[in-house]
Amino acid sequence: MSIDEITVCGTADDFNKPFKFHGSHFKCWQTKMLFFLNTKKVVHVLKEDIPVIPVTSIPMASNSNSKTSMDTNICDPTRKAELEKLTVKHAEKGKQANIDIHLWKENDYLCKYFILNSLADHLYDLYVIHDTTKNVLNSFQNKYNTKEAGSKKFVVSRYLNYKMTDDKSVEEQSQELQNIAHKILVKGVQLPKQFQIDVVIYNLHPAWKDFKNTFKHKTKEFCLESLITRLRIEEEARKQELNEEVFDVSNNNTKKKFACVVLKPNGKKFKNQNRHANKNSNRNKNGNPQKVPN
Repeated sequence: MSIDEITVCGTADDFNKPFKFHGSHFKCWQTKMLFFLNTKKVVHVLKEDIPVIPVTSIPMASNSNSKTSMDTNICDPTRKAELEKLTVKHAEKGKQANIDIHLWKENDYLCKYFILNSLADHLYDLYVIHDTTKNVLNSFQNKYNTKEAGSKKFVVSRYLNYKMTDDKSVEEQSQELQNIAHKILVKGVQLPKQFQIDVVIYNLHPAWKDFKNTFKHKTKEFCLESLITRLRIEEEARKQELNEEVFDVSNNNTKKKFACVVLKPNGKKFKNQNRHANKNSNRNKNGNPQKVPN
């Protein structure tokens, strides 16, 4: 691809351009960059060496006065015509080689600065000194592949030492484990599906002991997605049971509270009206006590 073509294509926004590289997520950035360079049709400079002008030996006449067999062949008209054809063909190959060299250098220049322009400023200054794209990427790989190896060990250790807690959702923690496993797979480490399932079951909180034992003794194989679904259903059922228990305890406490309540008058002395009625019934109309007959 020529520079003029790149300029025309560059007028439109290119959504395939990778993110700015600041020193982390090298593998992800590298994959996106290779795809971007492929869309620009300059990725071939990473696989091909710079073309060279072919060297072809053409027999020439001797300068000495003595004639050799080679000189005799050159003087032959047929042989002379063949040599002329070889010379023309060699010149054409040299011309084409010069064109290929110029095109390769142009594409290598574009490829190199596509990569450099996707780097953060502090990294741009470090890698702009390299003369070819291959040297830029080789320097990248020597530095960041070592970091990736250390990062790979860290992620694997984090995956194997992960412990679930009881204060977070089991489904959420299972998804975290899956995300860590995905990072390991991206780094090129193979994790069998059954191993991923066993890791999730093994890392369940001790409160899930019965659930763990149930799945450990299952002979029928099941997928990781099925396990996550079962965990979600089990967790929702446990939450519902816990809410029902809290509701029952609350109702029992309310009943006990009302059973212990004693009704009292509102600050006024309670008068026994029957007592006054009995006294009045023992008096006559004049208010005098009635005489009891002998």
